Amino acid sequence: MHYCWTCACLAIAFAMISDLPDQGDLLAPCALRVYNFTVSKTDDNGRSCRGAISTFACYGSCLTYEVGTLEFPYTRWKSVVCNYEKRISRTVTLDDCDEGADAIIRSYRYLEAESCKCKRCRRLSASCSSIPA
Repeated sequence: MHYCWTCACLAIAFAMISDLPDQGDLLAPCALRVYNFTVSKTDDNGRSCRGAISTFACYGSCLTYEVGTLEFPYTRWKSVVCNYEKRISRTVTLDDCDEGADAIIRSYRYLEAESCKCKRCRRLSASCSSIPA
C-alpha cells in the first residue's frame, strides 16, 4: 500500500513538472560573455595607474533541482553553477598612469575564461555564498 501511494505521488509530481515551460526558453544558457571592468593600482607613494579591461567570463543558467526522498535528510538535490571549464592567465599594461608612478604597478594580471560549463561550485575559485556546502 505504501509503495502504491509513493508511486502515485511521483506520477503526479512528474506530470506537474512536464507542464512547466522549458527553462531553456526563459533563461540564458551557460556560455562565454564579454565582461568589461576597470582596474586601478596604487604604488607606495600614492601614484596610480588605471585601465579598462574587456575579457570573457562565464554567464548563464544551469539546471538545478531538489527531489524529496523517504530517507533522511529527506531530500536529494543537484546544485550546479555556470563556471569556467578552461581559463587562461592574461597580463595587460595599464597606460593611464600618474606622472612618476612606479613601473611595477603598470602590469595587471587576471584570469580569462576560455570555455564554460555547468558544474558544482568550488569555493576556492568562485563565489558560492548562497549555495549549500
